Amino acid sequence: GLVPEYGERAGRMAQEYSYKAGWPVSIAQIVQASVLAVILIFVGYLLYHEAVTWNKVVGIIVCLIGLALINIK
Repeated sequence: GLVPEYGERAGRMAQEYSYKAGWPVSIAQIVQASVLAVILIFVGYLLYHEAVTWNKVVGIIVCLIGLALINIK
């Protein structure tokens, strides 16, 4: 389908640019996975009319907290 192809392409581009920018591999993978999870919730809602449940909202919050904790030095 169209959506998975663009999603895969965007993921590869994100990996390539993060590596070129000098991000540590472990952090780049965590950030990419978290951002992808949040994006896919919205894609599911907009394109496939899936319900946004409290579990998904909590998942978004956990992803954002995780990203914030990664940036604390």
